[in-house]
Amino acid sequence: MPSALPILLATLLLATASEQPEPPPAPQPATIHAVSFAPRAGTTTLLLDSGLQVHIKPFTTPGMRIAVLIAGPEFLESPTQLGLTRLVASSLDLSTFPGWSAQLWPEGISLQHTTSTTPLTQTLSTLATIIKSPRLDPARFAKAKAELLTASRATADAKPNSAVQAIGAIFDPINQARAERLTPDVVQAITIEAAQAFADARLSSSAIDIAIVGRIQPAEAIPVIQSALANISPRPRDRFDAPRNLPRPTPAAHHAHNPGPADQAYIVLTLPAPPQHDLTQARLSVLASKLMQAELTSAITEQGLKQLIVAGNAIPGRALPNMGLCIATAVVHADAAQAEKLIAATRERLTRLATQGPTQASFDRARQDLLDELTPRLATADYWVTALPVAWFLNVPIDELATAPETLANLKPQDLADHLRQWWQPDQLTTLTVTPTK
Repeated sequence: MPSALPILLATLLLATASEQPEPPPAPQPATIHAVSFAPRAGTTTLLLDSGLQVHIKPFTTPGMRIAVLIAGPEFLESPTQLGLTRLVASSLDLSTFPGWSAQLWPEGISLQHTTSTTPLTQTLSTLATIIKSPRLDPARFAKAKAELLTASRATADAKPNSAVQAIGAIFDPINQARAERLTPDVVQAITIEAAQAFADARLSSSAIDIAIVGRIQPAEAIPVIQSALANISPRPRDRFDAPRNLPRPTPAAHHAHNPGPADQAYIVLTLPAPPQHDLTQARLSVLASKLMQAELTSAITEQGLKQLIVAGNAIPGRALPNMGLCIATAVVHADAAQAEKLIAATRERLTRLATQGPTQASFDRARQDLLDELTPRLATADYWVTALPVAWFLNVPIDELATAPETLANLKPQDLADHLRQWWQPDQLTTLTVTPTK
């Protein structure tokens, strides 16, 4: 009678073979769910099934620039996640990826790459590797943590009326509040293991926007993008939403002392910012700031003071509803009494502007100054490689990025007068003077 053992073994082998997992499917090209083209900006935007959004802008500049913005809303309210974000941005190990760099940007992490020779396929494959397998450098992490710990201690030890805190509250109350909550205890508790876990999660699950600017055509880039970025895990897109529970500074006159030259005063004038999603109002704010800089310069001259610097604001990079809009700053040779007199004269000029509006001549000068600054910037690849992904985070149509000169050219003095009347109320003015410690 034949033995049943061979039959039993064969049955077991067949059963075992049938239970082996099937090999993983080969990566499939990323599906493009949406394609949009901004005719004014000359930009094509692709939305991939992974949630990645890729902006392509052909440009005449030799070479190619790539910017990657990685951000999410969570860390804005959490001191620990704020610390993690800063430490990851400072300690990402990109030593094996020549040409790539990482840095902190206002709401997250930015990866950047510039090349004149590397093919797009290789560049995007490298990017996919960085995103999927981020690695931190222990030495860079230790250095970044020590620096952040020093900064947090300095903030914790600062006196309530110090110049640092006063300037922070005026210029950027959001980040000032974050800095105050990022205490030494919070920083000390962050380990490299926690930072690595954060990097693994953040670089694969947060909203990621990619901008490619250079001598490249969308028709050529699309299949490369589909292939190189196919393995990025699908994730839902997060829309950045600014926190709304931090109050803007109460309109008031602030004064602080800071070590420095005995006759040098630093002056800051700020007003509540209008909604930045309204680009026309945002551009009118910048135009009004140009006008105010000229008024401040005239006031300095009238008082016989010597100015070192007079400046204003640029278009704010973030749509923060409680961000103060810095309308003018100055560094002048003046003591505290002269600085206060200068602010009083400037306030009178602001009142006159808000009630009477600008003259045609002052309007034309301010507009031309702004056009002279803005027009050359729009013609650079560096502007577009940063502006394209930021536009998505701020929910600004990409087409609008190229319309600033046209918008400014069509504005009339009455438009600026209406803006001043609505937003530039003297009783809302917050001033800060920083004079040397006595």
